[in-house]
Amino acid sequence: MNVVPELLRSAHAVRGRLAAGGGRGPAGTDEPAAVLASLSPDASRLTGPPRVVYDKLHHSVITPARTPVLLVPSRHNSPHLVVKNEPGLPPVLHYPVDAPEVGVTLARSRMPALTDPRRVRLCRLTARESMTTLDLAARLSMTTPQVSRHLRALRDLGLVRTERSGRFVLYRLDLAAVERLGQDVVTGLQH
Repeated sequence: MNVVPELLRSAHAVRGRLAAGGGRGPAGTDEPAAVLASLSPDASRLTGPPRVVYDKLHHSVITPARTPVLLVPSRHNSPHLVVKNEPGLPPVLHYPVDAPEVGVTLARSRMPALTDPRRVRLCRLTARESMTTLDLAARLSMTTPQVSRHLRALRDLGLVRTERSGRFVLYRLDLAAVERLGQDVVTGLQH
């Protein structure tokens, strides 16, 4: 199987995203740290200066504003991301062209979100049917802002989906995402 075209497509896509950001774009553009963080679901972005933390088998921090980074697409080590960051040399980042969709960082953030009893009750109600914020607030004896904050946290973690029905926004638990939690943790820990 010839993987060269797939590797070239991946390399060109990353190069294009880096060029589009001009190396240092305003928030929301593909700045180098954002591009590097997007290569692995186990990466976290930090600011001041912009840097990327990879939480893999070993811990590595890359500051793209201070040093060039050599990016190498790979199918050989897939789905693993490998970072080599030796003093005095530019960091080398071997990234998989088919990384797992969810990594240990996201799975780790999803689990504590479900330890709050109010969020669990929201999840139970929205697992059965799509509901508005007002409906949920009335059923749970909570204020609308309280319900909104909890729903926003669940939505940001990809556990709740929204759909618009006229002027109303309906919330529904993403059952597939919740069912995958255990498998996501296992996948994230193995990769």
